[in-house]
Amino acid sequence: PDLIILDLIMPEVDGYAVLEWITEQNLAERAPVVVLTGSPDADAEERSLGLGAQSFYKKPYNLDDLGQVVKEIVESYLGEELMTGSLGLVL
Repeated sequence: PDLIILDLIMPEVDGYAVLEWITEQNLAERAPVVVLTGSPDADAEERSLGLGAQSFYKKPYNLDDLGQVVKEIVESYLGEELMTGSLGLVL
């Protein structure tokens, strides 16, 4: 993948465990990991960055705001050409 957007709260597995696995597999060297979560943990940002995430975003409660945050992440890491649909991604 070119970019990994990871939530810390998932039904089957802990997001921190996934982040540790991504780091152990050296995937974070090839694709930046961005944590986008609604986790209430006070240390979530520090812990995520310590485990190898490139950046951390708190998930907004409004779906329109969430779409904007995801758009900003993709533009920041993958460039404007993805947002125009030239590479097949349309948000």
